[in-house]
Amino acid sequence: MKRVTAVSGVAAALLVGACGAHAQVSLEEVALNIDGTFGDFFKPFTGGDVPHGSGASFAGFNVNTGLGTIKISISGAGSHTVVSFFDHDIDLNPNGYINEVGSSHGSAAAGQSWEIDEPGFGAKGYTGDIFGHAKDSTAAASLLDNLVGTTDPDDVSLAMGESFVLGAGDVATVTFNLSATAPSGFYLEQNDPDSGKSIFFTANLAIRPSGPSVPETGATLAALMMALAGLAVFNYKFGRV
Repeated sequence: MKRVTAVSGVAAALLVGACGAHAQVSLEEVALNIDGTFGDFFKPFTGGDVPHGSGASFAGFNVNTGLGTIKISISGAGSHTVVSFFDHDIDLNPNGYINEVGSSHGSAAAGQSWEIDEPGFGAKGYTGDIFGHAKDSTAAASLLDNLVGTTDPDDVSLAMGESFVLGAGDVATVTFNLSATAPSGFYLEQNDPDSGKSIFFTANLAIRPSGPSVPETGATLAALMMALAGLAVFNYKFGRV
């Protein structure tokens, strides 16, 4: 099901990234839920679509194809959840949008959640509840159900989330990547059986701990220097005749 009216978002701008041209893939809608703050951006994408101050960067994302990378920077001690929702079409003009299928590949990492379903917009609890799950997720938990809600050809949408806990001073970077090339590890796939073309969706979480860190090579060198210094003192005291 496709929306017929645009939905307003919150302030800032969507930036078109340096993604290759993939005319057969188009993005109809993208949404982000960052710790319960939801932004829903419907085509055509305009200024004022990205949550202002959310730490979200669309610099590597193409808003026309919906391919590329979105990065979200998160800080603050405690629980956090970041969920993204994408409604793509593959070869929309030649064969429409209700002939596509979705599938998951591999095993999700700890704290990862995902969902594939028809992008309905009603109450949760039926096929098409993916949008409600993405919208209603909170900082404490993602509501994505880790299920493929539609296995027959239909209008397909994808969602993934990362839930994690940060210590004081920690900074997390959540990266969502959509590509026309199959990745390694866990990913979601949206496929158009008529053309054989696919969209591949991955998520990644990286947490940078607070405080300076000593590289392993530096620590090893320091230990070696201390050992040599101790040996020199020993030789000076006991090695003389």
